[in-house]
Amino acid sequence: MGKGLHMGRSEYVARWVSLHGDVAPSRIVLGWLSFAYVAAQPLKPISANLLSIITVVIGGIGAWLAPAKYVAFIVIFALILDGLDGTVAILRNQVSLRGAVLDSAADRLVEVAWLVALWRCGVPLWIAVGIWIVGLVQEYLRAKIKSHGVNEVGVVTIAERPVRGLIIAAAIGLSFIATPLSLLLLLMELYALRQVAEYAYAQLHEA
Repeated sequence: MGKGLHMGRSEYVARWVSLHGDVAPSRIVLGWLSFAYVAAQPLKPISANLLSIITVVIGGIGAWLAPAKYVAFIVIFALILDGLDGTVAILRNQVSLRGAVLDSAADRLVEVAWLVALWRCGVPLWIAVGIWIVGLVQEYLRAKIKSHGVNEVGVVTIAERPVRGLIIAAAIGLSFIATPLSLLLLLMELYALRQVAEYAYAQLHEA
């Protein structure tokens, strides 16, 4: 763990790339990695698994406090923190299958909290549940093709988890248009699911 705690930025990026199928990161991804590297420095004393659990707790607090508008900032904070647990795992040299499973489970639980928060902001339950289910299926497809040996990042959809989180935060903060924003997100997710399904079919067909 000591070596990881002193890992330089370039070494961190190289490690991240190796863990994501050696796919060359875009400028946007490189920008996020640079931000994550700096933002994760104060969090290094905390294990990545504990950060995942803390994120779930924060998500639950946000759901409890909804429909208060400041919950939007709680969602954004939890989203950023969730994006840093993987960085902390790399910096602490603690990347593991168990940690990946815990992180994935934490993501799904946080998204349940988002669902509850949207519902408490007046979004019809069928839209909130639909957002969660479609997002879940999208992530399941990604995990499934990875289990078949496809380690590439693959297609980047229009409704990746950060996008979902930001739109949900906007829906909570702007509760008067929460339902239209949530419906837009659901439509975006359906299109994203089609993108991932087409990619998964092509990869598994080639295999």
